[in-house]
Amino acid sequence: MSNTLEEIAYFCEEENTFGALLLTGGWGCGKTYLLEHDLPVRLGEGFVLLRISLFGETSVDAIRQKLQKAYFDKLL
Repeated sequence: MSNTLEEIAYFCEEENTFGALLLTGGWGCGKTYLLEHDLPVRLGEGFVLLRISLFGETSVDAIRQKLQKAYFDKLL
C-alpha cells in the first residue's frame, strides 16, 4: 500500500487541491488502517484528517454541513 499512501499524501500536500479521492478495496484490505494510522504519520503535523460517510447523503449542501460539523468537532 505504499504507492497508495504516497498518492494520497501527494494529493493532501498539493496547494489549492479540489475534488476528492476515492479509495476502494475489499473488506479487510486495510483502507481504514491506512487512513487512521499510516497517513497521519506520513503527513505529520499541520493536517486535520476527517473521515465521514457519504452514505445516504443526497445533496452537496448536506455533505458540506456534515464535513463542517466533523471539522469543528475535531478541533474542539
